[in-house]
Amino acid sequence: MVVERGRPIPIANSSMDLEPLLLAPTRLYIVTLLSERQWCTCGFIITALDIASPNLSRQLAKLRKAGIVQTRTRGRELQACLTREGSRRLVNHLKALQAVVSRAGRLAAIGAGQRDEV
Repeated sequence: MVVERGRPIPIANSSMDLEPLLLAPTRLYIVTLLSERQWCTCGFIITALDIASPNLSRQLAKLRKAGIVQTRTRGRELQACLTREGSRRLVNHLKALQAVVSRAGRLAAIGAGQRDEV
């Protein structure tokens, strides 16, 4: 625990809401992209994120298994969308990331102040 002017700053709580599956950058990019659209073709995701089709398939399978995305086939195209649960988990994850960044900024400022005092 870090102390700021006699008050403890908890540093562990903010990470409790981080979504483990969304810590992987590719999955976070996929879910963020899907949050902006109803249904998205895999071809669009591959182009937008510049990833290989097999990699997208693996990532979507993990996200689908966790209930974060759902997929469907329309003709020959595979499409994906964010589920309501996935949307909720993304929002919670982004809030938790913001809390981590805010705390890190406060801790860095405290550390800089302590160095100036030496």
